Amino acid sequence: LKEAIDVLEVRMKEDGHSPENYIFNLLIDACAAVGYTKKAFNLFTKMRQRGLKVTGATYTMLFNACANGLYKNEGLEKANRLREIMLEKGFEPNISNYNAMIKAYGRLTDIKTAFLLVDEMIEKNLAVTTETFNFLLQACASDKAFGFRHALLVWHKMYQRNLRPDIYSFNLM
Repeated sequence: LKEAIDVLEVRMKEDGHSPENYIFNLLIDACAAVGYTKKAFNLFTKMRQRGLKVTGATYTMLFNACANGLYKNEGLEKANRLREIMLEKGFEPNISNYNAMIKAYGRLTDIKTAFLLVDEMIEKNLAVTTETFNFLLQACASDKAFGFRHALLVWHKMYQRNLRPDIYSFNLM
C-alpha cells in the first residue's frame, strides 16, 4: 500500500501524469480495508483539490475507513464531517452509502445515528436488506447496556419485513 501511494504522490507527479478519480478510489479503498482512516481522508482531500469527481463509491469507501479505523473518536469525527460534506454537495446517498454509514456509526458506538439512518432509508423508500439489518445488529453489539434488547427488536423487524437472516445475522446474534 505504501508503494502504491508513493506511485500516486511521487512518481506520477515526477512523470507529469495526472491521476484520475478511479486511482484515488482504489487507494482510498485499500486504506479503508486496513483502517488507515486519516490517509484515506487525505487522499479524498487531494482528489477534491484536483477537481476530480467524487462518486457514491468514494463516500462508501470513506465510511468504511471510518468503520475500520483504530481510533473511534477520529472515525466518528470524520464520519460526521463526511455526512456534512454530502449534504453540502446535495449528494443523495444510495443503499451502499447508507449501509456503510450504518456500519461506521454502529462500530463507532453511535447506535442512535445508526438507527436514524435506517429510518431515513425507509422514509426514502430505499430497500432495507438483510445486510442493512446485519450492520444494525453490529451497532447493537456496541451498546453494552441495552444492545441485546435492541438486537432482539432488530431481529423481529427483520422477520416482519420477510427478510431471511444469513450466517452473519446468526453470528451477530
